[in-house]
Amino acid sequence: MDTVTDTDTSPSFDFDNARAAWLALPMAVTATALAKLLVVPDMLLWYFCAIPTHEMGHALAGWLSGRLVIPVGAFIPMAGMTFYFSFERLLPVYVVLLAGFVGLFVLGRRRQSPILSGLALVLIVLQFKMTWLDSPAQAKMLFTLGGLNGEYLLSTGLILAHFHRLPIPRWDFFRYLALGAGTYVLGSAWWLWHRIAAGRADLPLGSFLNGQGDSGGDLNQLMEVHGWSAPGLVAHFNHLGTLCLGLVLADYLWTGWRALQARP
Repeated sequence: MDTVTDTDTSPSFDFDNARAAWLALPMAVTATALAKLLVVPDMLLWYFCAIPTHEMGHALAGWLSGRLVIPVGAFIPMAGMTFYFSFERLLPVYVVLLAGFVGLFVLGRRRQSPILSGLALVLIVLQFKMTWLDSPAQAKMLFTLGGLNGEYLLSTGLILAHFHRLPIPRWDFFRYLALGAGTYVLGSAWWLWHRIAAGRADLPLGSFLNGQGDSGGDLNQLMEVHGWSAPGLVAHFNHLGTLCLGLVLADYLWTGWRALQARP
């Protein structure tokens, strides 16, 4: 369990409020469902939440592989791309990212947070595997896959982060923005691939910038260059969606139960 600091005891930083713990996620899900029914809110949230998350997914996969990539689309959604000068492995990228993960582990230990320290260890092992054990072809495939994976994994991380104390200034406020953005992106990704699996939607081929005819789109590259099949992609993203929803539900129930236990 995370250690409570003086900052955490302020009324606005009440992580043990049972009503907030139980209602926050259902309200975010309801807001996402309403936004998906309305054209303008759906477009705005897709533009300002889904695109940056997608591009950060590419970037994280590249960084974990020791590649220097710049997620331009994460900061300027209209750019819609993650840029790299070359795809050569660079030791400085590995060292800088490793230092960040070690810092996260130390912070987790100091705050007595098994979540932060455990996450840091997982990322350290994953980084070593992706940088030193994966082939260049595997790294490029994971980079391409990282955008759509990021829509699931990073959005899940945003949702889970909402329920935990993080060493971020004004997290008591920003955690609600993280929850809203994460719920929209995860809900949109799950709904899309659920509909594709049911035959009610087509694969999102092509790219944001050049449309469905762009053979350089992520799914196009995964199938034409890296050997994925359409059924394999559908199965992968639906299984990943089930895993992410399970993690969110488990943490939501645990957080709510803990908040009830903390009530006087």
